[in-house]
Amino acid sequence: MAKLILKFNNEVIDHIDVVQGDMKMGRKPTSDVVLDNLAVSGTHANIFTIGEDSFVQDMGSTNGTFVNNKKITKHHLRNGDVIAIGKHSLIFVSEVTQQESTEDFAKTVVINPSAFDTPKPAAAKPRHVDTMETEVSKTSKEDRIGALFVLSGANSGKRIELTKSMTSL
Repeated sequence: MAKLILKFNNEVIDHIDVVQGDMKMGRKPTSDVVLDNLAVSGTHANIFTIGEDSFVQDMGSTNGTFVNNKKITKHHLRNGDVIAIGKHSLIFVSEVTQQESTEDFAKTVVINPSAFDTPKPAAAKPRHVDTMETEVSKTSKEDRIGALFVLSGANSGKRIELTKSMTSL
C-alpha cells in the first residue's frame, strides 16, 4: 500500500495511507487531505488510485500543483515523487517498485484469437420489403399506439396519444 508523507516547511506533519479511488486535497475541511494554508485552493488536487497505480491531478487550482518541481495537470506517481501544494509537500512512498510492475507485465499472456474455432453467426434469411409491409399491416393498431402522461404543470394528468411515427411536443 502506498503512503504520503505530509510535510509543512520541511517538518513532517502526518503519514497518510493512499486509498483506492479518489483522495481530494485542499483547504476545505471536507477534503480527505486538509492543507490549511492560504496558498492552497479549496479543492486543489486529487489523487486517484487504481490497483497499484496512483495519479495526481490539479483541479484547476489558482497556484498550481507541482511534482518534482514541475507544474503538472496530471501525473502518474512513482516512488519518491514529491508533490508540492503551496508550502506543503507530500512525498509519495510506494511499496511497489518499477521492477515489480515490469515483472507483472511479463506475466501477461497474449492469445491469438485465430487459434480457436469461433462460431460463425447463422446466415440471415433474406426478406423482401413486400413481406415486411404485410407483416406490419397485420399488427393491430392498438399495438402500435403509444402515449405520454403529463406528470406536472398546467396539463397534469393529461394523456397524449402518440399515433404517428414522429410526434413533436
